[in-house]
Amino acid sequence: MSTQTPPPSTFGQRLFEAFMRLLRAVLLLLLLVAFGAFLFWSIPKAYNALVLPLQEHTARIEDLQTQQDQLSAQLIEQNAALLQRIQELETARDADKQTIADLQAALERMQSDLDALNASQSASQQQLDASLSKLDALQADLSALDAQLSSLQQEVQSTQEGVTLLSDYLASQEAPVAVLYREVQLVKAMELLTRSRIFLTRNDLGKAKQDVQDAYAILNDLKTMLVPAQMDALDAILQRLDLVLQDFDQNPSLLQDDMESAWRLLLAGLPENRLPVTNDLQIVVTPSVELSTTLEYPPEPGETLTGTLEITTTESITSENTTTP
Repeated sequence: MSTQTPPPSTFGQRLFEAFMRLLRAVLLLLLLVAFGAFLFWSIPKAYNALVLPLQEHTARIEDLQTQQDQLSAQLIEQNAALLQRIQELETARDADKQTIADLQAALERMQSDLDALNASQSASQQQLDASLSKLDALQADLSALDAQLSSLQQEVQSTQEGVTLLSDYLASQEAPVAVLYREVQLVKAMELLTRSRIFLTRNDLGKAKQDVQDAYAILNDLKTMLVPAQMDALDAILQRLDLVLQDFDQNPSLLQDDMESAWRLLLAGLPENRLPVTNDLQIVVTPSVELSTTLEYPPEPGETLTGTLEITTTESITSENTTTP
């Protein structure tokens, strides 16, 4: 076997090989610089993009774990409360079932009572119809009574007018009562004057004067009861009594004469003070009408409207003529 030795390299070849080595070294250096620059710029970004979010996610996961634990505890408590509430509701449901059963029984009883009431209402309606027919008949009777009452009221009104006329007549000065009153007052004055004359015979001037004063007062009060034609006669009597009273203090010797004159004037009486020969006075009592009705609902069988009418009659009084003393 033969060995061949390589031919010796030329200068150009060696230069080319040196240039290639230099070029590889430069390329390697550029690669190292580029790799270093890449690491310098990419490591912080990778940290911010990967490490920091991972830490934040870890913290959030821990917070979520804590919240989950709290929620789990709350859910456990709520579940226990719900279970207790369910038990209470079941107990209340059992009680409600019993209440519903009681209400159902009460409703059935009320339904039976309602049926009985409906039957009673039907019977009451029939009674009401019968009562209404009776009421119509009673109203017809009441209308007739109203007509009678209107007639009686007219009679009462006419009677009251008569009573008013009678009252006016009795209150007048010409009425028999006024005539008798004046005569009685004159008799009283004559009695007092007579008693005064008796006291004079006994020389009791004090009592005699007092009786004359009483007679004067009676006759003076009589002025309001006189008619105009009697005023002069009464004034003459009063003037004579004034003279008698003056005689007690001034002329006692004239007492008997003046008393006699006064006595004669009283005996003559008052003019036109006479009762008629006959005087029929009709005393009319106002009729009293009483209507009483009794009506209850529903009326009893056979019940009717009743009315009571009571009217008093008139009475005549005849007075005879009396003579003045």
